[in-house]
Amino acid sequence: MWEISKPPQVVSQPLSEFEDAIFISYTHVDNQPFGPDEQRWITHLHRHLSSRVQQLFGEPLTIFRDEKLQGNDVFPEALLDRLSKVAVLVTVCSPRYLHSVWCQRELDAFVNSAGFSGGVDIGTKSRLFKVLKTPVPLDQLPDPLVPLLGYEFYEYLADENHVREFLLNPDPEQRWKFYARVDDLAQDIARLLEEMVAPEDGPASWSVAPAEGGVVYLAEVASDMAEHRNSLKRELERRGHHILPDRQLPLMVEEMTTSVTDALSRSQLSIHPLGSRYGARPEGTSRSMPHIQLDLGSRQAVGNKTFHQLIWLDDPLGDPEMAQATLLDELESADAGNRVEVIRSPPEAFKAHVLFTLGQVAQQPSPPESTGETRIYVVHEQEDRPSAASLQAVLEARGYVVMLPLGHGSETEIREVHEMSMVVCDAVIIVYGSATEHWVRMKLFDLVKARGWGRTAPYRAKAVWLAAPHTSQKQTYTTAEAQVLEAGPGTESTILEPFLARLGSTATEP
Repeated sequence: MWEISKPPQVVSQPLSEFEDAIFISYTHVDNQPFGPDEQRWITHLHRHLSSRVQQLFGEPLTIFRDEKLQGNDVFPEALLDRLSKVAVLVTVCSPRYLHSVWCQRELDAFVNSAGFSGGVDIGTKSRLFKVLKTPVPLDQLPDPLVPLLGYEFYEYLADENHVREFLLNPDPEQRWKFYARVDDLAQDIARLLEEMVAPEDGPASWSVAPAEGGVVYLAEVASDMAEHRNSLKRELERRGHHILPDRQLPLMVEEMTTSVTDALSRSQLSIHPLGSRYGARPEGTSRSMPHIQLDLGSRQAVGNKTFHQLIWLDDPLGDPEMAQATLLDELESADAGNRVEVIRSPPEAFKAHVLFTLGQVAQQPSPPESTGETRIYVVHEQEDRPSAASLQAVLEARGYVVMLPLGHGSETEIREVHEMSMVVCDAVIIVYGSATEHWVRMKLFDLVKARGWGRTAPYRAKAVWLAAPHTSQKQTYTTAEAQVLEAGPGTESTILEPFLARLGSTATEP
């Protein structure tokens, strides 16, 4: 358990006041010689990271790692003092790291001392960097490292049960992935260090000003598409775009959905690279992480007229896993709409299309406040179809577009249509006829849950329609969450007036 003290709020400390720009925290077993060349992994990382960061930063920097101390040494005051004067901490995570008391003390000392020098975070960036030498369980990492995006220095092999570090790959071209990942790490560190020395009224001098780009949601992917994603991320960041998610996605599906929905709401565009592997499944769902992000991005594209979604199928794709093949078939046959594109192309061609689309998005005018088409979703149980049809006729006669639940289909299809209708409609009428009060209550809850499904605008009007059979329970029914309207046969038009008046006035929050 990590006990982090709460220091007083202070102004962020400039880079010039730190003695070391970077401190590399690692366990010594990960630097033992291995392979025919008896290469020391940590030493190799240190040398190349030092060179690359200083090339990007443009000035000499001090990059320190302890080369002497062992696990049974006493944690010295000198090292504690040194960690209090470090700008950036790079943690090299591995199975041994998780059990190293020494590494835990270094991280604890850095986080605590960072609180007195402006905090661990600088704007949206963290002074902590998580290098993943080999896979480690996310839930076993120290708390400060869990939300950080990691820099993986390995890849999964075809059977997904084995991994190979980049430097151990017999293919020389594959070993170059190690240096590409060092470059990713170095660029992000250099940007952060520049931000710590840049004037408050100006951007960092070596990079493109973030204001010149947009906000892009680049979906987390299955292992076979990780390198393509990293390449696209580097290109977009080089051009000044801010990439989300900028933190590790949660492992629980509910928390992940909330996190992704929030990030999508702040983005202009979402990009979903899909390969032959389906990807890892969060806890609480049978869908994979890439699949969930794909669905949430599609809902955002339907509910937000300025949002675009690009779905990329690598070409050639290879032999997809069964679940992935099913997903790809659905994508190929779906009516995606004009703000959702499914593209099958080689990587460089897709990258060019992304840059073109971002240019188009940046130039498009803001949408008008009203399209002239008002959509009312009439939610009802099957037994109340006649009451819903009567409402539908009155509303359509007055020029409204009426949406109804799916009459027939699987449970999944009915739920998807319902959720999408809750996202795109302007107003909702819940028919309380043969349904139970519990059913009505759950539909009122859906008014709130719609934001998690991708809704961005408030509802303009909400009502519960008390339909036949008329019961004593309905005579006393009230709710503060929507208007309550009751009418007999043939009086729908008159009783709807207060609802329609609200529909034409200021919107109310869902």
